[in-house]
Amino acid sequence: MNNLLVTGANGDVGREIVRVASERDFRVLATSKSNGDAPEGASSWFPGFDLIKPNALDELSEIVSRETSGRLQVVHAVGYFPKFSYLGDLSFDEIERTLTTNLISTFNMAHSFIPIMVGRGGGCFIAFSSHAAGNAYPKMTPFSCAKKGVETLIEGLASEYSGDKVVPIAIAPATIDTAQERRRVPFGDFENWLTPKEVADKVVSLLIEVNPLLAGNVIHMFRYSPFYFVDGYLKRIGEK
Repeated sequence: MNNLLVTGANGDVGREIVRVASERDFRVLATSKSNGDAPEGASSWFPGFDLIKPNALDELSEIVSRETSGRLQVVHAVGYFPKFSYLGDLSFDEIERTLTTNLISTFNMAHSFIPIMVGRGGGCFIAFSSHAAGNAYPKMTPFSCAKKGVETLIEGLASEYSGDKVVPIAIAPATIDTAQERRRVPFGDFENWLTPKEVADKVVSLLIEVNPLLAGNVIHMFRYSPFYFVDGYLKRIGEK
């Protein structure tokens, strides 16, 4: 049985991963901190789980262990971006939420579910970094730091668990085309943004392949945007 646990399943990307995976014959267990309707394709739906809280993680791992048998793979699609702002203009609460939601929740999921995966023959543990992690963009510092931490965590997990057939992978997408992101960046070059389905298709292909050569790797997803990589660069170096 191809069991898949997807967190952050009420988000645009999480919902699409659930749908695409279910179409590829995965039995998808979906969870989210928020309440709401189950995403399309979910075999089981567990809303209201805060993955920062140990009790919630213990409960979720017990439920998943009880409801599944055979290989279990995990896609951790939880994330949070506060707003474009200089560090000093963010509140301590916003900084803490950014770090805990993006990084600590990933640690917690690995801590709770990789031992289960090891006992069931391994599989992919996929988490989300960001294109921002390697570029140190201004007004994104806490987010970029958290996502860089995710990449380091994935590398460490590969060192510790690749011998157990666990394949930790980080996906680092550039901007994903969602209604929320369009409100945040109203003048973006939308035609070069990724779609949630493109990201979901890539994630599910990795779950099908389970390639041990990808353990510890960061997979970057972006289009070469003329606006950013050509026009923007030439403008920055004073040639246009």
